[in-house]
Amino acid sequence: GGEKPVRPPGAFKKLKDLSPRDGHVLLLEYMEEQPLLLSNPGMGTRLVTYYRQKEKEDSSWKRLEEVLQENAADEGMIYAPKAAVGQVVPLKDTDDSPFLGVLEKGAHQLAVDNNLFRATATAKAPSGKDFLLLRRANGKWELREASAVVTVGQQEPHMRVPVPLSVAMRTYEERRFVDYVYREFRRRMAKGVQGSKKPVQRENVAISVMELREKFPHNSEQLIRNRLRDKCGCEPNNQRGIGTSEGRWGLRFDARFPEEAELRQALTPEMVCCYESMKSTEVRLRALGLQKFEKLMGQSRERLKLAQRLLPPRRRGPEETKKIGAFVHHCLQISSWNLTDSFLQVVKEGRGTFALSGVGDPSGRGRGVSYIKAHVKETAREQEAERKKGKGSNVIPLQGQIAGTGADLRSLSMEQTRQFLLKLGAKDEEIKPLTRWNRIDLLKRLAGAAAADGGELGAIFGRFGRHQKSSASETQLKYQRKLKEITSRQRQVMTVGWEEQPQEPLPNVVIKPVKAPQPSGEPLDAAMAE
Repeated sequence: GGEKPVRPPGAFKKLKDLSPRDGHVLLLEYMEEQPLLLSNPGMGTRLVTYYRQKEKEDSSWKRLEEVLQENAADEGMIYAPKAAVGQVVPLKDTDDSPFLGVLEKGAHQLAVDNNLFRATATAKAPSGKDFLLLRRANGKWELREASAVVTVGQQEPHMRVPVPLSVAMRTYEERRFVDYVYREFRRRMAKGVQGSKKPVQRENVAISVMELREKFPHNSEQLIRNRLRDKCGCEPNNQRGIGTSEGRWGLRFDARFPEEAELRQALTPEMVCCYESMKSTEVRLRALGLQKFEKLMGQSRERLKLAQRLLPPRRRGPEETKKIGAFVHHCLQISSWNLTDSFLQVVKEGRGTFALSGVGDPSGRGRGVSYIKAHVKETAREQEAERKKGKGSNVIPLQGQIAGTGADLRSLSMEQTRQFLLKLGAKDEEIKPLTRWNRIDLLKRLAGAAAADGGELGAIFGRFGRHQKSSASETQLKYQRKLKEITSRQRQVMTVGWEEQPQEPLPNVVIKPVKAPQPSGEPLDAAMAE
């Protein structure tokens, strides 16, 4: 025998082969308190360093792995310096960025990548005071070093988490049931007759409804029977001529037994992780008092807001009732199924944009991107808030507050318009050829510029200015600039450490923390849905 393989596919063929006692152990420290998706034992994850080439002939990425490993060793990562680089992947100038943020030319970024998500990362040597304490199956304890610590940034999911009570959730549960039944049949057939090594024939293998009821407690007996008959190709024993039924079922003679590859394709490990993410979110929501939130799933945003306004007082004041409705709405917005669906809609399908900041920010400090989709009305309100903060906004009237006032341009005569234009700096020879509405248009532009500059002219003629809506290109440019700021801030935090960051609120970041309402002796249960 040669040496024992230490990498897949030769290594880790069985669960017992996975042990932290041997080899290098990398600790993944997630930036998010509640990551959207987490892998299960035995699932693979890649460490990848993406490098943006400066030009087509740029081949410096070939030595990047060696350079990064040397730098990691110099910084104290003596056990596993390769954790600081992983596999180097060059990107051309025309290639899309693998992250939400921009990867500039000549820059490189470490990432954690698997079938569930991709996230930026930073590897560093563990603290000299940190060790890993292991407990063996026999109760003995062992102490060993941690090879490296990898700080994982905000996850960018590749898969959708199913919505509770949705078709996707029921489909998964059905596949999980079918997978268990077939694997249990196979296990019993391979086990053989007691006291003999001869395998059991498939027609002699059976499984009881009570066994399945214990394994799947949320399934009724009738549902289990239906799935055994329709999905697993089974029938009761009494119909097969083998004794009485007694709730025992076996495979029909014409039933096809699926191959291992078919079972693995029908139920992947990633599906299990998505389902577990949904269940963990359910547990958190129920811990907050949302006992019957399923009734709210699938409702449109407008219907939820209408229900929030129409909530009955129920021994609370109307303001407190509205706060409870807003709290429930925020909880559903930051659920794993909503965030993963919003991310894939925006990034993969190109439908809409992110809110970027607010309640969906996992850091709560402007260092993460809110994956909640931005809606047109909310975007308009944010633009209006920015406009109010701008210079000269106090003298330019709001839309809908002009008719019948001194700012109404329709009431101005040709001579009045001419006099105002002269005072704003226009020349008489330029004004005379203009028609009435051309003069009005020029007055709006000059008055708006004067209001933006401030001063005496802005105070006098600012009422004739009008707010101009941003074009689609300008709005997109602002969106990309803000997204770049957030992702750059996140990478900086991952590099220097959280404790070294300033504690004061960061500028231009809107944070709306979700706070549970004060209890009043009754659960929130269906008050939000009925």
